[in-house]
Amino acid sequence: MAEKRRRVLSLPQTPEVAYREILERRISDDDKEFAKQILSWIFYARRTLTMRELQEALVIEPGERSLNRDNISEPEDIVHACGSLVDHTKETDDVSFSHELVRKYLEDHQSELLCQQSEIALSCLIYLCLPVFDKPASSHEEVFKRHDEFSLSVYATSFWAEHLRETRSERNVEAEIAVFEAFKSEDRGKVIKDNFRPQGWLYDFGGKPYLIHILCQERIGFIVTRPLSDNRITAW
Repeated sequence: MAEKRRRVLSLPQTPEVAYREILERRISDDDKEFAKQILSWIFYARRTLTMRELQEALVIEPGERSLNRDNISEPEDIVHACGSLVDHTKETDDVSFSHELVRKYLEDHQSELLCQQSEIALSCLIYLCLPVFDKPASSHEEVFKRHDEFSLSVYATSFWAEHLRETRSERNVEAEIAVFEAFKSEDRGKVIKDNFRPQGWLYDFGGKPYLIHILCQERIGFIVTRPLSDNRITAW
């Protein structure tokens, strides 16, 4: 009876204490940065991510023009790195927090436990700079094959602007450069639209300078520069 009472008294008194203990004690020092990236992607995601999307998101590196698939982590390692805070539903491949209170706890401690949302935006844009977006697919079969091989493609094309819009109060030169690289030509933009963007998403080019128009269409609130015909700087 005394042992049972001791165990009960040793249990965390609140979810906040429990999550703090998980983050401080159960997650190893080697996994802390990795866990931070995982939790940030799940927290900031505009919809539920699949494990395959998350696996690719975690290996995106600035300056790289390819995905190092040798570094892709196994689903079990991703879940384990976060203690008991993350679940992977194998039937649907969805990744989520283990309880709704995990999100609330992270929301209350964003500055110390999560990456900046600008890092998520930058990762999406770096992904859009991959060579697969350079040339249009030759058939519907190839489109489906690309979606299967590049699992994060639809998410990145759908939500890069959403994430970037949340960071417009801070100047993000790296993200601006990545926008220029991803949408450096109308042809490349059409590949992203036609091969990777969900049905119903359209750009009306309207004869405007392509990149400037694409940014206006997405309502991105930061200053961008591009050597247009008059070398002007355009701001919103």
